[in-house]
Amino acid sequence: MVIDSLTESIADSCGRSLEKLNMAKSQWIRYIQTAARIVKVEIIDGPRTWKKLEQEVLSKATDSSPKVKRSSSLKTTFTSDDMAEFERVFNSLDKKNFWTLEATKKEAIKNGVPAETVEEKLKKLAVNSGYCHPCHSFILDMDDKNWDDYFTEEELQEIENYGDPLLCPVEKTIGEQIRHIKELRTPLEAYDFARRLDHDPEQEPLLAWLSLSLSQTAYQFLKKNKTPISSYLEADRQYYIWGFLNSIYHCNENISALGKERSSAASAKASNSKRKLSSVDEITRKAMGRKMDTVYVGGEIELGAMEIGGLQDDTKGFKDGMVKLPRVMKDMLVAIANKAPSCLRQTHITGFSINGDEVTLIDADSPNGYITRIRRTHPISFPTSADNFIVRITPLLELATVAMLKMEGTLHHFNNTEIPLQGSRARHLVLPPTFSPPTSAVQSTSSLSTSIPSSSTSTPSSSSTQSSHNPTANTIVGLKAKRQKVDKK
Repeated sequence: MVIDSLTESIADSCGRSLEKLNMAKSQWIRYIQTAARIVKVEIIDGPRTWKKLEQEVLSKATDSSPKVKRSSSLKTTFTSDDMAEFERVFNSLDKKNFWTLEATKKEAIKNGVPAETVEEKLKKLAVNSGYCHPCHSFILDMDDKNWDDYFTEEELQEIENYGDPLLCPVEKTIGEQIRHIKELRTPLEAYDFARRLDHDPEQEPLLAWLSLSLSQTAYQFLKKNKTPISSYLEADRQYYIWGFLNSIYHCNENISALGKERSSAASAKASNSKRKLSSVDEITRKAMGRKMDTVYVGGEIELGAMEIGGLQDDTKGFKDGMVKLPRVMKDMLVAIANKAPSCLRQTHITGFSINGDEVTLIDADSPNGYITRIRRTHPISFPTSADNFIVRITPLLELATVAMLKMEGTLHHFNNTEIPLQGSRARHLVLPPTFSPPTSAVQSTSSLSTSIPSSSTSTPSSSSTQSSHNPTANTIVGLKAKRQKVDKK
């Protein structure tokens, strides 16, 4: 049976997962049918059984599965094929546009050696990495301790401070009111202040937001039988604790906060960038973008995202705050840069990473070269008692207004930038794409576009090396081998 002869190839493509195997069964049947037509082998359709393959997947999964469940996005192996793709992208970049730090130049002159660029130092980590890392997407996260081995403290400080500052001043009207709030002592005083705040909700929407946000958060510490904040689930936290981070956009005519696990359009576009018309292989299914708890949208572009973890979890904090969010935010940055290249250096993508009772603001930009820089604030905690309510709620209110102002700035630059008229293939690479490891059997097999060797010139032994990552080509090899065995008989 053809399926039996392809057991190893199918099992490997499914990552030794029964769930992925079940998703990919129909796809592999189409691969076999396509391969049969190419090599002119007639397949007699009979009862299909996947029992042997399922047993193989189960046995391998049992042997290799760790006893402790680990995050796949933190321990995804970076293969030699992945490295070859990174090298291809790196070599396609214009080295004249690489970023050379002043601190590096001084050190190079002192030692009498050429100055290395930021991109070249990033490549060193990429080459040394055995696992998928943001550096493979040309992302330099200032909080990633791996960079301590490749940059000096002076160089890291220069990268951190280069270009626009991480934070911008708080909106003047809100800033004045927050200074008054800092003089209060208890949640009850804050609640009364918010209730008596004089404002016109139509003409002064930010003051209306401040009044509602302050009164609602203060009220949680006034109830006698209040539910402990630590017991709130993820959805409860998004709406009851951190709701003010999104409700501020109710008073903004240009930016919307779209929640409920929304898929990022920029992430989807990046995932589908290599789709092509059906020819030798069938066109791949359209991939969905990464789902975020909130996506901030202004007109035709995405300006930021939010990820929430219900409980304090360091591993999830790494996964969301240092892997998932930076990749999605870079996709958003690339989407804007591809539309309006000249506004790249003024573009800032803003994110919120919430881990338990703490929130961190994340900023993604490209201040120079081909680097996407990630900076973040120190985590700010939500109030846990009446005693610390005032000192904790005021920086959170400031954080919400700063994030909105950063998004408004990016949207303003984009809307006032002329998009040049030119051919679709005329533009040079503005920023290298985000590297995304395959997440499913169909994606992992269809993401590579190795051409199928000609049936008249290739032998099973020679073509297996060329097409080891192409499912249709692998199937051709299997069918040829099967036909040769029949011919010998």
